[in-house]
Amino acid sequence: MEIPKEPSRSFQVIKTAPLGWFTLTFLVLPTGGSHPPSSSPNPSYHTNRLPPNLLPWRWWIPPSMLFYDGAVRQQTPSEETLVGGVVARGGGGWKGVNITVDVAGKDGDPETRGTTVVTQKGWERLYDLPIPAGQGGGSADGNAGRSLVWKGTMQAIRQIRSEDGAKTHPRFGPCNGNLKLVEAENPEQILAIWENRTDWTVLGNLLIYGDFEGRDLEMVILSCMGVVCCERITGRGVWGGIFKR
Repeated sequence: MEIPKEPSRSFQVIKTAPLGWFTLTFLVLPTGGSHPPSSSPNPSYHTNRLPPNLLPWRWWIPPSMLFYDGAVRQQTPSEETLVGGVVARGGGGWKGVNITVDVAGKDGDPETRGTTVVTQKGWERLYDLPIPAGQGGGSADGNAGRSLVWKGTMQAIRQIRSEDGAKTHPRFGPCNGNLKLVEAENPEQILAIWENRTDWTVLGNLLIYGDFEGRDLEMVILSCMGVVCCERITGRGVWGGIFKR
């Protein structure tokens, strides 16, 4: 398993209340990374106010999410600051789920817009993330399409914690919602890692190792949020992936 020594970008996701039973907002805050000065700066996002899932037919999927620029929630969100949206459909991680990720684009430029659908493979913690051709946004692969996969993992968390000399955080426990992003054709190369947290304030940390820019970066962040929220609503991340690397 190939994991670079330092992520190119890193983010922490803050929640204002437990997901599912209370109205809440997510904040996606940059925490550093080694990306070169010539690349775009780390973005920060906030979501709309998400309603609680109190209706029985909504228990297994998270509410639709809209992401806006900036770390401070606006009283009246503006279309000019809209980054994109995430809509989940299906069984919320037990019977399969489809997550539509829409990137709104910048200043009405159609070249900065894009849509993809994250599809769960069977009942496992495997989620295909296709990035269609033409949605490159400056990454090394240019405008070529990419086939990525979010996968449940334990070993990736242990590896990065052992390499930086720190003990594994007790709340990053094995099979507790951790994820890794890999190329479908090269699953040993890690492109991103989601470190799950179970406290009241921090949802988790997103460590990005791939050279994602523009729409690619936005799709990775938004797709991760969609997958994580689906697994949190159902507890899927706690029980799945025991034997996953």
